[in-house]
This record gives sequence, structure tokens and C-alpha cells, in this order.
Amino acid sequence: MIKRLIKYNIINKQTIKIFILPIFLVSYQYSTTTLIPLYFKKIIDYVQINKRLSLNLIIWILFLIILDLTLQIISSYLLRKIGVKIVYNLRVKVSEKILNLKKHILDQYNHADLANILSNDTAAIFLLISNSIPELITSILGIIVIGIVLINLSLQLSICLIITVPLVLLIYSLLGKKLATISLNTQNELGNLNSQSVFITSNNTFIKANSTQYNELNKTKMILKKLKKLGIKQAKINALITPILSIILFLTVLCVVTYGIYLVSIKTLSIGSLIAYLSLVFQIMSPILTLGATYSDIKSIQGAMERIFLLFDKNIENNKNDEIILNPTSITFENVSFWYPNEKNKIILENINFSIKTGETIALVGPSGAGKTTLFYLIEKFYSVPKGNILIDQKNINDVPINILRKNIGYVSQTFPLLSDTIKNNLIYGNKESISNTEILEAIKEVNLYNDLKKFNHGIDTHIGINSENLSEGQKQRLEIAKILLQKSPILLLDEITSSVDALSEEKIVQALNKIKHNKIIFMIAHRLSTVKNADRIIFLEEGKITGVGKHKELYNTHKLYASFVDTQLKN
Repeated sequence: MIKRLIKYNIINKQTIKIFILPIFLVSYQYSTTTLIPLYFKKIIDYVQINKRLSLNLIIWILFLIILDLTLQIISSYLLRKIGVKIVYNLRVKVSEKILNLKKHILDQYNHADLANILSNDTAAIFLLISNSIPELITSILGIIVIGIVLINLSLQLSICLIITVPLVLLIYSLLGKKLATISLNTQNELGNLNSQSVFITSNNTFIKANSTQYNELNKTKMILKKLKKLGIKQAKINALITPILSIILFLTVLCVVTYGIYLVSIKTLSIGSLIAYLSLVFQIMSPILTLGATYSDIKSIQGAMERIFLLFDKNIENNKNDEIILNPTSITFENVSFWYPNEKNKIILENINFSIKTGETIALVGPSGAGKTTLFYLIEKFYSVPKGNILIDQKNINDVPINILRKNIGYVSQTFPLLSDTIKNNLIYGNKESISNTEILEAIKEVNLYNDLKKFNHGIDTHIGINSENLSEGQKQRLEIAKILLQKSPILLLDEITSSVDALSEEKIVQALNKIKHNKIIFMIAHRLSTVKNADRIIFLEEGKITGVGKHKELYNTHKLYASFVDTQLKN
């Protein structure tokens, strides 16, 4: 476990260095704690001999108690501070990992589960770093320090303790393995609960409209029942630990007291030494129990750690920092075929061949599942091309750094997610250039959104609300198109950009695109005839294959399925 923490740079040389001071303070605190019973021994022995108290010894005990408390406060603060810093860095690493995961890997995760890893699982690491590991180290040091003092006081009495320590650790070891399994299953179920809670809150209207509240409640109850079952299993194990340990500790103390009284009776041990020994026995019980409990805690945290380690093991996109200049004027697909990793038998795109240059617009048309959006994903390098080549200005797309490529692409997806922020901040999101309010308003006018904007009290500074609740679907879509106009990217990928707008807005959007198309490479996925009919070329896709290429009239006369699509729209 520690090796993996070091491997992923969660714990490094710098971390170990900053741990030294608080660990030293805790060790020193154990030393002062150990001295207190010894001074009590001196007081008792002094009173027995001199029949009076020693003020100096009392002052020393008070000093040691104050020092002990001070060291506890400082070390506890430092350890928690270190834990907070480490978890901050860990959460940054997890966030960076999630943001750069390859898309086919990201698709395997439930989004709420990733959120659970970022929040709950990393919180478990905080407990590990700030509590468990320091307690493990200090407990071992405490057992060693107090153990040495106990052996020096009485080797005979220490035999009882030598038997106790391995017994306690054996119990925790046996039960700890079960706790680790329960912990991993619990973290997975918490991830499922997180996913379900996100679904029922964000899709509440959809659920009610379909009258499926009962179904969703049953799904939630199933997860909660699993969590309850796991919680009961954990409670049983924890319930076993306390009484078993209590019996062992009781027998240990009984052994020490009985044998100690015997040693006092035969003048082998003084009363002061016995009292000091008993005090130290109770003191050593704390690190012994802490050592066992810490072992159990680490096993319990192991489930969260495994999920983080599994995430760190995943491959990320190769974001090179090569500052090459890319001014794309053409894109060519050469015999491109695509299938998802581990699904080679399921061909999504097959032998795709075409080229496009600046000033041209290609409309991709075809039934759902034909591979249109996947083609966009390949241009964006969300997925690698397993067969064939995609060339940008005769340069293989694999040789173009992802960050450089995507700076040159403006992409409007079907879902057009928006930030819970102002209209202005949504429009300039991801744009590296400085954009004036005048330019923003001009783009808003281009997509027929200006009259809607005037209804908002704060104009472009209006907050669109959580999940953009203050905007209609059509307004959201036009906002995304305005954003693309402001980006000035040479390549535009437009996926169903007019699906949620009225005829007037669609006309305005088409006009806006016509104004800028002379210096753009434009791909659009659309089903509306009014959107695609003026494209330079229409590519018809069926089951991942190109079955027709041409202008609207040409394709209408030669391609039966395209003609059927058009006729259906005209009838409607």
C-alpha cells in the first residue's frame, strides 16, 4: 500500500520530510508521558523514606503534564495541516486524471461514481494521512519507548505484556481482512447511491412524467439495503473486537497486579515501582489498542484507496506541449474504419473516404446510429483511429498534438451543456482571445437571440441558473452557436445545431454561417432539409458506410433513402 502511495507521488520525499517534525513531537510526547509515572514512583518512595512531599518533584510532574498537552496540541495540528495539503494535491491529481482520461475509458465510468472518488474516497485518504499513518508510527514508537522502561522496571512482570501484544495484533489482522472487503464493497455501493441520487434529482420531471417514482424508489431501496447489510456486517466485526480485547487486557492487568503483589511481598519490587509499572501498563495499552485499531482503519480505507489507484492506472490523452503552428485548410479521410476498443467485431465506421477544404460545408445525413457523431469524435481525437488515416493539410492527425488540434476546432454537440454562470461567461468559455461586449452582442444578434436578451434585467451579465433553468432549449442552442461564432475556429463541427430552434432563428443561423464559411471548414450533422440543402456536399451514412455523396438535388434523384427522408419532411 505504501509503495503505491509513493508510486503515484501521493507520498514523496518532501512529504516524509514534513512528517518528521510532528512525528518527533509525538515521540517526545510519549517520552514525557512515560516520565510522569516514574516521577510518581519517586514521590511515593520519597514520602515512604522522608515522611513528607517533595515540592520539586511535584513541580516537575506539573511541568511534564503541561508539556505533554502542549506537544499533543502542536503535533495534532501539524498532522492535520499536512493531511489537508496532501489531500488537496491528491484531489488536484484526481481532477487532472479525470479531465485527461481517454474517452473510451471515461465512458466506462458512471459520472457520479467519479464524483464520489473525488470527494468521498479522497476524504478517506485524508484520514489515512492525517490519522492512521501517524498513529501507526507513533504507536510503534510508544510501544518501544514504554516497553523499554517497563522491562527496566521489572523483567518478570513484562512477560505478561510480551504475550498480550501479538494476541491483540492477531485479532486485528484476522478481522482486518474482512473489514477491507466490506470497505471496498461499501465504497462501490456508495458510488451507486451517488449515481442514483443524481439521476432522481436531475431527472425528477422526466420520472414523474413517466410515473416511474415507484420504480426509482425500489432501485434506491435496493442500494440502501446492500449498504445496510454491509453496515451490519461491519458492526458485527467491530462489536466482536471490543469485548475480546477487554478480556485480554483485563487478564493482562490481573496477571500484572497478582504477580506484582507477590514480588512486593518478597521484597523484589517496591510499592512505588509497582504503582509506576501499573501506570505504564495502562499507558502502553493505548498504543497497543491504537496500533490494532489503526490496522483496522487502514483496512477499512483500503476500498477507497483501491478505487483511486484503479483510476490512476488508467491511460490518459497524450497532451504534448509542442507549439506547432496549425492553419488547417483541408481534412482528408483515407480508408478510415473505427471500432471501440475491445469491440473489434462491432464496426462503427467502415472504409470512410472523402476530403474537404476551406470554404466548403459538408452535411452528414443518415439514420440514428449510422456513425455521424463518431466521425466528429475522430476529428476531435476523442478516439484513436484503429485503421486508416485522417490527414489535416496532409499531416497525419496522430502527429498533431491534441491541445493544438482542439484550439482549431469549434464543436457544438447535441447536448450543448452550459455553465451555471452568466451568459457572457458562457460565451467566452474556452476562448483565449479578449472579446469585447460589442462582439458578444453582435454574435447574439447573428443567432436571433438579441430580442430574448433584452427581456433579461442584466443583459449578458444575467445568470442562467443551475442546469441553465432560465433558458429554453432553443435559447441554449442559439447561445452555443453564438459561442462558436466568437471562437473564430477554422474548423466547425456542428451537431444538430437547429434541432431546437424556430424557422426564423434557423434562417438567421444559416445566414450567419454563410457569412463566415469562406474561411472555415464546416461539418454539420442535420436532419432538417432547410439546414442541409445548401451544403456543398451531402454525405449519406448507413450502418457506418458512405452510401451516397452529392448535392441535394443530385442525391435526391439518386439515393432512395435520402429521397425518403426528404419526402417525409415535406409531408410533415
